[in-house]
Amino acid sequence: MLAYILEAAGWDPSAYIGAIVPMYKSNAKTGLGDFFVSEADESDESFLKLNPEVAVITNIERDHMDHYRTSDKLYASFRKYLEKLPSKGFGVISADDPGVHELGPMFARRLVTFGIDNPADCMAVNIRNHDFSVTFELVWLGENLGSIKIQAPGEFNVKNALAASAVALKLGVEFKNVKAGLENYRGISRRFEIHKNNGFMVVDDYAHHPTEIKAILSGTRANTTRRIIAVFQPHRYSRTNDMQKEYGRAFDDADEVIVTDIYSAGEKPIENVTSALVADSIRKQAHPGVHVTELSTLDSVIKRLKSQIRPGDIIITLGAGDVHKVAEEIACDPSLCAEEQSLYHVQTG
Repeated sequence: MLAYILEAAGWDPSAYIGAIVPMYKSNAKTGLGDFFVSEADESDESFLKLNPEVAVITNIERDHMDHYRTSDKLYASFRKYLEKLPSKGFGVISADDPGVHELGPMFARRLVTFGIDNPADCMAVNIRNHDFSVTFELVWLGENLGSIKIQAPGEFNVKNALAASAVALKLGVEFKNVKAGLENYRGISRRFEIHKNNGFMVVDDYAHHPTEIKAILSGTRANTTRRIIAVFQPHRYSRTNDMQKEYGRAFDDADEVIVTDIYSAGEKPIENVTSALVADSIRKQAHPGVHVTELSTLDSVIKRLKSQIRPGDIIITLGAGDVHKVAEEIACDPSLCAEEQSLYHVQTG
């Protein structure tokens, strides 16, 4: 989002992003401007190899414990990240995220805040969801600058937009360019990536942490009353073991959940840690109306979906492994709901 804003301002930034960006047709771009926008990776503390002049922290949660081992070390790493800021640099942090608050007293260097629920330098008010997009009014330092519409659902995307806006406005970008950049934004690969939206909808998302999953599903539910079928591929044995309880509360906004085998990502199996832990946790903690099915292979998931998809359904594949193959296969099958697609499209527009 920030790269789009800087492009709209004519600043021609360089960028290195963790997924394919439609505007660049790549995950990276070399610009002639003064700014380099980089998505930093906290999973193994490699973000500490960077020397940022502006540091953005959207949220901090207990994750990647295979590396950090303790929450104390996790928070210490983020403190080190902010400490790397030069005297003329600044940090942009969430006013709403409890994890960011755990950093403790902040630093003498200027910090800019963004948020929705708590007072902040950059805020969104009058938020309205409609047809998988969100409209809000941007408030900067107490002044309502105007309305923005982003083509990305969910409150978390509004907060992402606020973080990008805070950086840009602090750097001196005019509101008209902030608005143009955000309204041109069309997402990136595997981040609520819509593979099909005719007769039924197929979406793929990289979300694999419980909070990410909950955000995706709640953002989807805020835009529709249609049946939502979530296909979740747990990622890593260690994360599945550490967060099995949290997964149980992440799927309330789905109607049906299909849980596949764990994607190991190179990890060795942990005794008694299987995807059944996730499925059982959902059954115990989710709303009574959420139906859970365990299917071990992606082929079995595809077969199941092809037999049960109805016009109007929303299929969302979730996970950092290869579950995207399910979305791709389902989306490219022209026989699914073929007889009813035309009628459905006329009825819903």
